Amino acid sequence: MARPDRLPTVLRATVRNALGVLQQATGVPLLFSGIVVPDAPGRPRRMRLSDFAGAHSGALAELEVAPCAGLGGRAAGSGLPQIVSDYRSSRMISHEYDGQVVEAESLSSVCALPLAAHGAVVAVVYLATRDGVLGGQVLRAADGFVRRLGRDLEIRAGGSDPAEVTSTAGAIAALDDVLVDTTDPRTRGRLVAVRRHLAAGLAPLPDGAATLTPRELDVLRRVARGWTNRRIGEDLGLREPTVKAYLSTAMRKLGAGNRTAAAHVARAAGLI
Repeated sequence: MARPDRLPTVLRATVRNALGVLQQATGVPLLFSGIVVPDAPGRPRRMRLSDFAGAHSGALAELEVAPCAGLGGRAAGSGLPQIVSDYRSSRMISHEYDGQVVEAESLSSVCALPLAAHGAVVAVVYLATRDGVLGGQVLRAADGFVRRLGRDLEIRAGGSDPAEVTSTAGAIAALDDVLVDTTDPRTRGRLVAVRRHLAAGLAPLPDGAATLTPRELDVLRRVARGWTNRRIGEDLGLREPTVKAYLSTAMRKLGAGNRTAAAHVARAAGLI
């Protein structure tokens, strides 16, 4: 049985780990989260921005968001995703945090996704671009990810014992506990890759998947669209032999026999 009283002890660590996984899976340049602070005597429920992936400054750190204020406040209050394609000109939000948010981070398109557990919003996960609009495919993937994260939180709050894990969800919960205590970058990367595949209901990736470089992922994204090596090179400013070299190392790391198979494995894992 899940215990809501244990939720605060696992919430922030789980959300912090999730930001890195979600950023790697979507390629969104900036993600951050806000933890909903329980009601205190004489003080209304509010949200405090907590963790960041891709921030250019510390201006957002520990910023408190009042109930229903700003995009995140609306998401926390309504329990529904909130999206603006142009943060500066949007009329659906209060703009009272523009000085801290827009100017410091040069935000353009922003999405705030409520993270619910035990029937209540406990945090908000933000995705943002500095140029351009968040695509529908990215938003759908992120929304599904955050919903699954809420279910994972409920399981973790139940105090699952890794030695007694009997379900995929329980394995994810146990793996999150291990991730919190893992400091070695290589080991952590491999664990994140395994977690991503467990969440997708797939078998773990080859060990090398965790070491794919940003450029290898750039090439694989374009292979997944059906692009030729020449077109990929023109788009990325690379020579065609260089594109082939990136593909060769990516194929080796993913255990794939050809470029198409490599792109399929990376896409199934949520890497691209």
